[in-house]
Amino acid sequence: MTENENEIAEKEIEEVSKDEVLENEKPTKYSEAYQTKDFEGQRVEFTEVLDKEITIYDFIKSVGDYGEYAIIDAKLGTTRVKFLVGSGVIIQQLIRVKEDNNLPIRATIQKRHSETSKRDYYTLS
Repeated sequence: MTENENEIAEKEIEEVSKDEVLENEKPTKYSEAYQTKDFEGQRVEFTEVLDKEITIYDFIKSVGDYGEYAIIDAKLGTTRVKFLVGSGVIIQQLIRVKEDNNLPIRATIQKRHSETSKRDYYTLS
């Protein structure tokens, strides 16, 4: 067998081996690979918690058609609630709070105005 024929034979063996592995592999289910949480609270609009003290227990960060957002699991008064937030500032604050192991945390979501950018933004305080 020439060196070229030997290389071709080795490639064919590799391809057959890969095909056999793919046929024998059982694909992982999405729900098993990526566990998702479903918070049990009452779904409320973001505006319903604005300027009110809430206790934030957890959050899930995700990316949608309009960019990054978070689903927040919180308590408003005595009612467990969940709501969406698209504020990059709040998402970064929540990430920091979680990394520092400070959940649950009491906070108020407030609308602020930046004199520098002349734009409004939301933040935890």
